[in-house]
Amino acid sequence: TCVTTNKGDSGFVSTLAGSGTEGYRDGARDSVRFHSPRGVAVSTDGATVFVADKDNHAIREIEACSGDTSTLAGGEESGYQDGTAAS
Repeated sequence: TCVTTNKGDSGFVSTLAGSGTEGYRDGARDSVRFHSPRGVAVSTDGATVFVADKDNHAIREIEACSGDTSTLAGGEESGYQDGTAAS
């Protein structure tokens, strides 16, 4: 599964991040894996894209220029736990 971008009226679509294989993996643009990405938000400066990775129960963070992806919150398993944010 990939996160794609659409370039306006031209119909051009490109992959921002994702290998095309369903799963859970952080890393470089072409090796990242998502499982049912849904909601997308972009930081005010456009440098970061946030993705709700539904079936991985995670919020993923993509660096727009490089496509590098990391997990901001959550993980592969559903549940509830208070704690300190990752640094």
